Amino acid sequence: MKILVKHESKKFDVVLDAVEGEPLTLSDLAKAVEKECEVPVNKQKLIYNGRTLNEYHSTLSDLGVKNKSKIMVIGKKNSPEEDQLMKEIEQINKRTKELLKRLEDLQTDVKDASKGFLDSEKIIETYQKCSKNLKGVAEGFMKNLETLDAMTIASQYTAIREKRKDAIRDINNYLGRADKQIDELDHILDTE
Repeated sequence: MKILVKHESKKFDVVLDAVEGEPLTLSDLAKAVEKECEVPVNKQKLIYNGRTLNEYHSTLSDLGVKNKSKIMVIGKKNSPEEDQLMKEIEQINKRTKELLKRLEDLQTDVKDASKGFLDSEKIIETYQKCSKNLKGVAEGFMKNLETLDAMTIASQYTAIREKRKDAIRDINNYLGRADKQIDELDHILDTE
């Protein structure tokens, strides 16, 4: 059986060979489409006569698909490079969230110390410790920015470029918060 498949602007002839006594299924077609179009089965959306085919165990004849039927494939090719870049950005985002949690905890410590429940010596000690730890958090944000900046992402990977842009924006925001808190603490410590 020969199926005419269209993916993006390209057309393919997908040839399916039936095993004797076994009818061809949608699953067989999806696997053949994966080989021809390089779109993984789990990322495919197969459309025939205006309806999405998703009953993978149904036979092609039950779905009305015949020899020379036209199927449209929607889905993205699996790019190992793209997957790797996405994983790297997700790891950076995870580290950034951990740093943000530390930043928020340190800001809470500073706020609690400023309430005056500690004697002045303990307050200064807490501020010094928080200032040192905040500088470490800020350095972590900077390392994440440097890693994102060093990534080479091809122009066709627009989703990944957008994800990197979002990560950079978030990190810059968090870095600004950390720097502001460090400046406030340094000012307080300089006047003590």
